[in-house]
This record gives sequence, structure tokens and C-alpha cells, in this order.
Amino acid sequence: TVQDYMSLRYLRNFTYRRRREGNITIHGIPRISPAIFSSRIRMFNQRLFTRHLNRLIERYSIEVVVGTYLVPPPEGVRVIFDLFDENVAGWKDVHPQIAGEIAAVENAYFQKADAIVAASSVLKEKAERLGVGQPVYHIPNGIEFDRFMAVRDQERQPLPGTEGFQVVGSVANYENPDEIDMIMSAARALRDEPLRFYLAGRGSALTYAQTIAEREGLTN
Repeated sequence: TVQDYMSLRYLRNFTYRRRREGNITIHGIPRISPAIFSSRIRMFNQRLFTRHLNRLIERYSIEVVVGTYLVPPPEGVRVIFDLFDENVAGWKDVHPQIAGEIAAVENAYFQKADAIVAASSVLKEKAERLGVGQPVYHIPNGIEFDRFMAVRDQERQPLPGTEGFQVVGSVANYENPDEIDMIMSAARALRDEPLRFYLAGRGSALTYAQTIAEREGLTN
């Protein structure tokens, strides 16, 4: 929203920031935001990111860079590609041009990375298919399974209003109405089935979803 774009969080994007968290130094690279509406701005931001990254590599004598689709793989150092999500597919229906830009950077990593880290088995298979023989490691997202295993066999209490229904759950940060549209389309198509959709998370698009559900009488 316009209010978001004028917030302090967005305005900080235009400046270089640096802060310490314990032994970690975090560098905030400046960029023009929002850039979703202009490929020229996105390419400018990418070049700006690359320039700052190269300066940091030289200043701190960095030998290994872990990178992802936001910036092309740098030259002169060892590179690990962090394939943390299916970003191309995520943008394909929303903004095909951005999906193509992401695919181009990912392909550069597939060709140049010394190793690839994938967050899921599906992404690992993709990396093995598109890579050039470099090692691919499956490192799942950090979930402490032991915390859930202890209560797995205990009696589970159904969510309110779900008795006798199968539950379809979604946990996310809902800021993109297009993502909500996909869930609402599913709820609309399956409104007569014994299903209940539960959205857990935060974000401005949740109000958008509630408005659609009330307007269309989607009680599932």
C-alpha cells in the first residue's frame, strides 16, 4: 500500500545501514523501493547490490559467499547457492517478468556455484537436474521436531467449527493479495465439500480475505 511505501521501514531501504548482533555484522544494502513496477529499477538495484557486495568481499577478504536470487554470483570467490524456496514458481502467475529475472539469476548459480544447499527434497532434485555436477545438500528449515513428537500421540482437540471436517491449513505472512486469491479460489471451488480452511499468520491481506469470504458467503 502507499502507506507501507511511505513508512520508515521502506524509507530506510534508500540508505546504507550497518549493525552488530553479537559476533555478526549485518549490512543493509541501499535500494530503490518499491521496484516491482519497473524492471529498470530492479536491474539498478541488482547492480547496486553487486557493487556493494564486491566492496565487502575486497574489504574483508571474504573467501566464500552464500548467495541467492537477489544478486548474481560474484566472481573470484567460492560460491554456495542457497536454494531456499521455489521462487520462480512463486512469481510465475503473479509477475511472469520477475519470475524470468529470478530464473536467470538462479541459472547463473546453477552454472557457477561450488555447492548448492536446498531446503527441501523437491528443491534438491531441481538443483541436481539443473546444476553442473556440483554437490547438492538437503538442509531442511530449522524445525525442532522433538518439541512436537512429545505431544503427537496425545489427544488432539479439534479447532472450533471443524468437527466432522477435514482441515486445510495455511501458515504465512499474508501481504500479497494474489496469494490469498489462490486460497480463496480453492475455498470457492470446494465450498460444498467437507473441508474447512484455516489461515494462521499476519498481514494486511487477511482483511482482504475476510472481505471476500463475507461478500461471497464462503463459510468454509
